[in-house]
This record gives sequence, C-alpha cells and structure tokens, in this order.
Amino acid sequence: MARRNTSRYAVLGLLTWRPMSGYEIRKTYKDSVANFWSESFGQIYPILRQLLKEGLSTRTVERQEGRPERHTYTVTDKGREELLRWLAEPVEPRKERSEFMLKLFFGNHIPADESIRHVRRAQKEREDLLARLLVTKVRLLSEHAGKVQLPYWLLTVTGGMALCKAYIEWCDEAIAVLEKTKKKKTGRGAKKGARK
Repeated sequence: MARRNTSRYAVLGLLTWRPMSGYEIRKTYKDSVANFWSESFGQIYPILRQLLKEGLSTRTVERQEGRPERHTYTVTDKGREELLRWLAEPVEPRKERSEFMLKLFFGNHIPADESIRHVRRAQKEREDLLARLLVTKVRLLSEHAGKVQLPYWLLTVTGGMALCKAYIEWCDEAIAVLEKTKKKKTGRGAKKGARK
C-alpha cells in the first residue's frame, strides 16, 4: 500500500481551527506546526485540491475589488472523520536522514577540526531553535491561556526544547571526544617523527 502524504493531515488539522485561504494556511503553518513538521509551501495548494476532490473540504470563492479572487477552504464532516481516524493510528516509524551524522560517521578521513566545525554549527542551530521555541512557549502562554488546545501545543514546544537541550549537551560531548582524537593523532605523529 502506498504511503499517504502525511502533510495533508497537517492542513486538515489547521482547517479544524477555522475556514482559511491558502495564504492563511501558509501563515498559520509557519507559526505553529513548522516548529516540528517541515513542508514545502508549494505543496499546500496541491493538498488543498486533493482534499476538495476527496470531499474532505469545501471551497468558497469571494470576489475582491481590484484583487484576485479569495478562495477559502472549510473542513467537512468527512474531513474531520478522516483526521480523527488518522490521529488514532499508530505513528509510522521514521527513518532519519542526516547529512551531518553521515559526515561525522566518516569523519576519520578529514582533520578532527573539520568535524568539530560541523558539530559547532549543528550546536548553534539547536541553540537558535531552542531560543525560538522559548519565545513560542511564552507567546502561547500569554495569547492562548485557557484554550483547550494549549496543553497539546505546549507539549510539542517543550518536547522540542527537551530534544534541543539534549542535542546541545551531546554536541559538547562530541567536541570533547574529537578534541581527544586530535591529541592522540598529534601524539602518534610526534612519536613517529622521533624514530626517524
């Protein structure tokens, strides 16, 4: 059986909040699920067309003076049922693809300083993400206090924060290991030179 495009459920889920145009979905996506679900915005419109075709959403067209027509999408009862069905399914195991880890795996072929640079760059990316997630957490607490969705939204943010903290700590350990490797190579080279 072919794997379904999981991103359709991200769009369906956002449409349960309120009817939205494609532009509004893009903006809402960036401010919410983009923290943990990557999607090309070029895929949103094909997904919306597919949801319409399957009867999972409806579309209304609003004419605007001097501007393009505004297409607003609304989730249908069938769409809500499809979302609920998917939410109850077990999560499919995910296979990671990390160019960083692949380079680190074969890092013995380059100077340790190069691998250390890769680790520092990855660590900085996680530190930046951690800072953004903290801002998101504060914003959610101030703007959405009392909303039934808030605990679920916060779990995704605090989960991301916990992963970032662990990753940052691992980067410190990785740098320490690579520094030791560098010293061992230097020591070996010095001994070989002494024998000549």
